[in-house]
Amino acid sequence: MTLPERSVEVKLQSMFDLRALGMELRDAYLQQYEAEFFALFERLKREPLPKFDHATLEALRYAFRMTWAKNDFISLVKAGKNLPEEVLQREPLLTAYIAESQEKLKKQDELKQAYVNSGVAA
Repeated sequence: MTLPERSVEVKLQSMFDLRALGMELRDAYLQQYEAEFFALFERLKREPLPKFDHATLEALRYAFRMTWAKNDFISLVKAGKNLPEEVLQREPLLTAYIAESQEKLKKQDELKQAYVNSGVAA
């Protein structure tokens, strides 16, 4: 490896380290408001929200990410049903969480059905 290649590699690694640090700082900041974000998420599961400004969307992104980490796919699908179509089009990450949750729930149902049909459950 030549010296210029090495310096590019070091610069790239530094950039990735800074990005990771930035994400950690953002998450630490967002954790201060976690209860409020999850209250908003719980409300979204029950009913559509009246507005979706930048702060609301950031809160929902955080709540969706944390709910995904808990493998609570049913809650993600419920919340997704109350998101307006324009929000889903603007927020591909939220759409991905919802779509993947639907797939996981479908697979869980198929596995349960296969288990029941195998006669082992009896």
